[in-house]
Amino acid sequence: MPHRGCRSCRTDALLATAVAVASPVIGLNLAVITTDPPVLAFILLALALAAPAPASPVAGSPVAGSSPAARAVGSGAALAVACDLKSTAWLAVPVLLAMFAARDGARAALRFLAAAIVAAVALIAVLAPAAVLRPTAMIQNAVLFPLGLTHDKTPAESLLPGHLLTELGPAGHVISVGLLLAAALGIAVSLVIRPPRDVPAAARRLAIGLALMFLLGPDVRFGYFLYPIGLLGWLAVTRVEPQPGTVPALAGNAIRDA
Repeated sequence: MPHRGCRSCRTDALLATAVAVASPVIGLNLAVITTDPPVLAFILLALALAAPAPASPVAGSPVAGSSPAARAVGSGAALAVACDLKSTAWLAVPVLLAMFAARDGARAALRFLAAAIVAAVALIAVLAPAAVLRPTAMIQNAVLFPLGLTHDKTPAESLLPGHLLTELGPAGHVISVGLLLAAALGIAVSLVIRPPRDVPAAARRLAIGLALMFLLGPDVRFGYFLYPIGLLGWLAVTRVEPQPGTVPALAGNAIRDA
């Protein structure tokens, strides 16, 4: 929300709106009213809440004076909403968990994880109690159905590598799922070996992970690329303050940090 009298805030808001509607992938999702834009919005909110408070916060800004503990809890709660809306957002949990651990320490990471789990369970219990009573149904709908491992298949199909492999038959489907699991393992290993140490690095790592998931998944639509495009667009139109005592990442370090 731009602050009154802040010209740069108005410019940023207009630029963010232009990015949101200029991309065909994002524009299509906004036009047909899918669940993906609000899921992306809560992921971005979680990233924004995880960012350190600016050195000179604007009066009335929600991040003004926020403590590391408050940032971890707020980020976890916002991400829990995204995860409850769609299972796609769960990939952001380990990415942000690794970032909090690397940047703020184990205690902040545990606060983030606890807030995400508690908020997600509470929302599921209130909004979808059947999922609590029948956890196998949730696994079937959230995990097995997107992988094409249920009797009813998703109608989603695009000319992406994973779908093309699936069209080759059962062997191709196994290869697609295997590549997807290998990519997930690669992202997990990267989070341990070189965890992201700030919000931009976490957003880039998440964008890479989601892009791989959509490229290699057995039945995925082009529209799902709303997520990596939205994450990169958010990075392009926002300026996240580096934490005190750290050196801002140079453009040449962007690929290394990702």
